[in-house]
Amino acid sequence: MIKSGIINENEVIELENNDLISYLYNLIDKSTDNKNAFEIYKQNQFFWSDSSVIDYFVKVLGFVVIYDKVVYFQSELKSELIDKIDYIKNGFQLKKLPKMIYKNGKFIKYLSPIQQEIEIAGFDHSINPENDLSFWYPRTANIGFKTPNTIITNFTDAETNLIKTGKWNNLCEKDLLERIRIIAKQSGKLDLSNEMFIRLGNSSNKFNFDSCHINEINELYQKLMIMFDDMYFKLEWQQSIELVLREYIKTNYQRNRIYNGMPLNTEFRVFYDFDTNRILGIFNYWEKDTMLDNLHNNQDLITFANTTHEIECDFNNLYPFLKKEAEYKLPNADLKGKWSVDFLYDGKEFILIDMAHAECSYYYDKVLSKQRTLK
Repeated sequence: MIKSGIINENEVIELENNDLISYLYNLIDKSTDNKNAFEIYKQNQFFWSDSSVIDYFVKVLGFVVIYDKVVYFQSELKSELIDKIDYIKNGFQLKKLPKMIYKNGKFIKYLSPIQQEIEIAGFDHSINPENDLSFWYPRTANIGFKTPNTIITNFTDAETNLIKTGKWNNLCEKDLLERIRIIAKQSGKLDLSNEMFIRLGNSSNKFNFDSCHINEINELYQKLMIMFDDMYFKLEWQQSIELVLREYIKTNYQRNRIYNGMPLNTEFRVFYDFDTNRILGIFNYWEKDTMLDNLHNNQDLITFANTTHEIECDFNNLYPFLKKEAEYKLPNADLKGKWSVDFLYDGKEFILIDMAHAECSYYYDKVLSKQRTLK
């Protein structure tokens, strides 16, 4: 592990911090083509300082640059070039930068054909009402996998209007709780005096996990206010909004927590084609590179780095058992098309906890990449 310097596929050069910037400039001066490209890149930048030369080497040339206790790397980085876990444990920060290409006289963010395809298709699928829990939950609750006991209620038109206009503080707590108590009593599925997980029909506020977790029903209103604050950008365009209360699943093992309280339990994302009854891929929900590249809270990053080996061992050991169960049970669901299906392992069994159309689900790019490699 080098503490300051540059890494690419061909070489590793260790430098002192105070030598690195001048070394990068010297590399540019050695190549006329590189120098011309660099000048164009520099002219396209709104703000420039000497350290901005690092961005050029990372975004355009694909180098890894280590400088001033920060590891800069391109989003297209091959993971074997550096041990990100090692750097985190030694107090370095990770900074992922987008790949840039030169096109039509300027540098633009690069998107692979698969990324372009997902960007186009993903939005249409993300707003599809089939992603609402009220659609897929009844179709999967009795297929053989355990699911959390669940009750669902729609916010009224008046309540939805308050939420969409940012006036959720005017929601009547008494009316909402009374309605929920009636539904819970009628269904007999959920004890409102127990711990619960709360979410909306097509999304949760898991990145602020404490807002999703209540110890009993009287905490609901306060947590909803936090949830709406955090999720408003997702809500203002929705025609209707579902409120979902679910049994809080506990595991018989203990794990470290990120996202303000979310345990790093062993979880899987299965991509499944219900038209052909075929598994398209099974992925670790907490896939190492994805998490290391996208965790922005430094304490969460350190926590994850110290837990990832444990998660990966569980994933690898349990993968064949989930695959066998999914092949047997998922065909029983009354669904069509491609979906992502999320499972939590509680220490004894796999619990189906979430679903969405595959095209708007993280890791679908890996499914498409695998399919095209096999062709």
